[in-house]
Amino acid sequence: MTEIVGWLGSALVIALFLPQLVRTWRFGSDGGSLATPLMGAVCQATWCVYGVLRHDTVLIVCNAVSCCFAVAILARFALDARRRTHFSQSEADELLDTAEVAASLEA
Repeated sequence: MTEIVGWLGSALVIALFLPQLVRTWRFGSDGGSLATPLMGAVCQATWCVYGVLRHDTVLIVCNAVSCCFAVAILARFALDARRRTHFSQSEADELLDTAEVAASLEA
C-alpha cells in the first residue's frame, strides 16, 4: 500500500509541471517567472539525490522526470532570451536607416 501511495504522489508531482511545460513551449516564456522552474529544478534534483541515497525508486523516478521538465522550461527561457538579443535582417536594416537619417540631420 505504501508503494502505491508513493507512485500516486509521484504521478501528481510530475503532473504539476506538465501544464507549465506545455504552455511555455507553445507560447514562449514571456510573462513567466524564471525563479519557479529554476527553484523547481534545484529542488527536484536534491530530492533525486536523496532518493538515490535511500535507494528509493519512487523518489528517483518522480524527481528525475520533474527535474527534466523544469530544465526543459529553463531551456525555453534561455532560447527566448537568445532570440530577443538577436535582430532579424529587416530589423537591423531599419535600425541602420534610422541611424543614417539621424546622422544626416546632425550634419
